[in-house]
This record gives sequence, structure tokens and C-alpha cells, in this order.
Amino acid sequence: MSQAGQFQSGFHLGYQGSQGAWVFKMAPHDDAPTSGSDGWTYAYSTTAARLGEWTHLTGIYDHTSGELVLYVNGFEESRVAVDHAWHADGPLRIGSAQHSGSNTYHWTGDIDDVHAYRGALNDRDLNRVYAGVFPDTQS
Repeated sequence: MSQAGQFQSGFHLGYQGSQGAWVFKMAPHDDAPTSGSDGWTYAYSTTAARLGEWTHLTGIYDHTSGELVLYVNGFEESRVAVDHAWHADGPLRIGSAQHSGSNTYHWTGDIDDVHAYRGALNDRDLNRVYAGVFPDTQS
């Protein structure tokens, strides 16, 4: 899952093949095409991704704390500081991401039950989503 900018996706939530892990990552900018991983911020899972196993991923960007947080199957696996967030105003993409102005990084597996929320979910609401219950977004 990602949200497109003009050249890059502002974030990617998914699989990072080079690490064999789940990742929530944020691009450093969108003002020109970026090659390689220079400037990106990565929150990698500590649990290896396993083929053929359903996995619940949650990525939270908290602007107030300046952190990317990755949850795998309801458990926090990575929390990293990010100081270069920018507003991606393109479409939300499910199963792909934008790189150098093109839609790429296509996911070849199944995706189910995608949710996007405005603002950072607290632990209670995160647990409710993992349990299959919609969070109370009014609290």
C-alpha cells in the first residue's frame, strides 16, 4: 500500500524483498526522481516474512512524535524517527507504489481488508482493528 506523489510514493507499507521482511518506509522527498535508498527511512519487521501465510500489517506515521511505527499481526516490531515527511497528495495505491513517476512494485499475492485512517490510531484502536472491529475514530 502506498500514496502517490508526483515522482515517488510518500510511503510504502508491504514487503521488502532485499531484507526478506515487512517494511513501512518513507521517501525523503518528491521534488525529483530518487534512485536507490538514499535518504529513505525504513521500519523493518523483526519477524521474517513467510510465504503462504496471512499477515496483518499496520503502519502508523505520527507527525507529532516524528515516528514511523510498523506492527505485524498486532505487535509493534519497529519504531524509527523520521524528520523529512512530506505530503503525498496522489491516490492511495493498493498493491503497488510509485517510483520515478511510474506505477511499479506490484504485489503478486493476495490483499484483503485494507483500511486507511486520518490520524494515528492509539493502541486500543489498533488492537480493535487487528481483532476485526472498526475503531472508534471519534475518541
